[in-house]
Parts: sequence; C-alpha cells; structure tokens
Amino acid sequence: MRDDFWAEDKSWKKTWREDFDQCAEESKKWEKVADNLLANIVVALNEFSDAVRVNLNPDFFLLQGKFTLYDSLGVTNESQGIHYMPSEYIEIES
Repeated sequence: MRDDFWAEDKSWKKTWREDFDQCAEESKKWEKVADNLLANIVVALNEFSDAVRVNLNPDFFLLQGKFTLYDSLGVTNESQGIHYMPSEYIEIES
C-alpha cells in the first residue's frame, strides 16, 4: 500500500457477503463525496489563481488558464472522455 495514494477499499466486492447491498450503497456514497470534494478543490484553485492574478501577479498561471476536471474514462459522459470545470462549491453531505 502506498502512503501517497488514497482510494476506497473495495475488497468487499471479492466475495459474497450478507451485507453486499449495504456495502454497495456505502461505496456509492463514498464515490459521490469524493467527486464533490474534487470539484470543490477545482473551484478553490481557480479562485486562488484569480486572486493571485488580480492582487500579486497578473501573469500567474496565465498560459495554462483554469483548472479543470478530466474524466478520461467517461464515467460522467457516456464513456467519452471529457474536461469540465465546476464553477460553484458543492455542499458535502455525509
């Protein structure tokens, strides 16, 4: 196990369990929270970059533009890779 990598433990999928449905539901919740947290990071990074450009350095991160999320597997876009840029924070529900 690497210390620099964070992932959901899906070992429950390897064998039949009495609580399989509950584990699957918890997995979906974990995935949604992780997706929302990632989207919120992108929003925060873009706000930070905008603030630096306005207040300190107009050229900061200017060539690269904005941060985006890249769904290379197409999980959110019918199996087609897509870049998207969330513009608002998402409230995290636990």
